[in-house]
Parts: sequence; structure tokens; C-alpha cells
Amino acid sequence: MDLPGYGYARASKSERSRFAKLIETYLRTRESLAGLVWLLDVRRNPSAADLALGDQLAGWEIPVLVAITKGDKLTRAKRSERMRSILGEIGLPEDQAVMTSAVTKEGIEDLEEAILALAAEVRS
Repeated sequence: MDLPGYGYARASKSERSRFAKLIETYLRTRESLAGLVWLLDVRRNPSAADLALGDQLAGWEIPVLVAITKGDKLTRAKRSERMRSILGEIGLPEDQAVMTSAVTKEGIEDLEEAILALAAEVRS
């Protein structure tokens, strides 16, 4: 399930509420759900919606893997700093995150391996 722009969608409060309920129902009742890959842009601080989602996921005990995206947009030193900052804000450890870049393909194999490991862990 892809939720592009879930925190930025232009919608009324009632539409956002319906959307939030739909997401919650899906995440809490989907029996085959092994976990969630959460994409966060390395250049942006987590939004209020991101932080609320993180709290909900923790409460629902859904395994989370964070893909920090657009790693190619920053220097290597700045990427590490930003990754630690983002993970600190959302309260997840570094071993639950992978720095990625669709442009340079950095981290894509690591992300694939982490997803497969998460799925295998849940199935066992």
C-alpha cells in the first residue's frame, strides 16, 4: 500500500478523517501485513502527521523499516547527521533504517535485504 503525500494531501478535515480511518483499518486488520516501509525525505524534518503516524504504529506494534530517501541530495557527512536527527525525532534506532537514493541506487540492495528479513521474521 502506497500513501504518497499522505501528510500533504489537500483535503477537508472530514476527508482526512475518513482517509485516516481507512489507513488504520487496513494496517490493523491486514493479516498478511509483515511490516511497513516508511519513506522519509532526508531533507525534511518529520511533519506532525509523520510523528502521529509513528506513535500509532508503535501502539499497534507494527514492525517498521524506515527508508530515508534522496540520499544523493546531501553530502555523505550531512546524510549521516540528518539520518540520526530524523530517527531521533521519530524514536527509531538506526538498525531499522536504510539511507537510499533512487538516482545513485545507494542503499537499494540493503533496503531489499531488510524488507526480506522483516518478512521472514514475521513469517517464522
